[in-house]
Amino acid sequence: MSQSAQTKLTAYFDAKLFYTEQAISGLSLEDRQFAASVCHLKYENFLATFVRKNNKQWSPRQRPNSTVGTPLIGRMVAIHPNQQEKFYLHLCLKHRSCATAFASLRTVYEDIKSTYKGACISLGSRQNDSQLVECLQEAAQIASSNSIRGLFCNVIITCNPTEPEVLFNLFSEPMAEDILWRYQHELCGDDFLKELAYNDLLLALNSIFEEHGHTNAEYGIQMPNQNLC
Repeated sequence: MSQSAQTKLTAYFDAKLFYTEQAISGLSLEDRQFAASVCHLKYENFLATFVRKNNKQWSPRQRPNSTVGTPLIGRMVAIHPNQQEKFYLHLCLKHRSCATAFASLRTVYEDIKSTYKGACISLGSRQNDSQLVECLQEAAQIASSNSIRGLFCNVIITCNPTEPEVLFNLFSEPMAEDILWRYQHELCGDDFLKELAYNDLLLALNSIFEEHGHTNAEYGIQMPNQNLC
């Protein structure tokens, strides 16, 4: 199968088109069954299953007998959300298996979207929240907290997830990481945070004692520092 494309992605499209045709017109039942299985491979799984030779041909990877039957895991380069269309193209590739061209990658229910972001939004509004979780998980691995917050709000507003509060709970920590870091450094680091926590404990104890007409000091316990309150 000769490949004239200059990139792995366009060569992947050519290969998927070839196997789509083979699934219909293959010379043998075995050829047609194999081609049909290839048609359902997503991009990252295709890269794990096939290798592109120097002569630009895609060939099934040779696997040691000990690994036969073990699912192959593909790898794709992570894309930062700030790269906008590249990021959404990346997401489309992770979730679509039958694309044979850039236009078909953007097609959702026979409607060709003008952007990959539009395609992702349309897919997200028609599927469950798992795709949105995966989208945010990928962003959380490489993006800043500020970028994750922007993506999160975009997902909530445009994709209408069924359980936005679940998404918030899942990603509140990476979204708040920079805020926590800023407070930690503005407050002179962990030691001062511990001092604040200890003072809060003193306040809580003293409040309980005061309800009964007493104070910490009466029991030899340090009084809270009111300047830290």
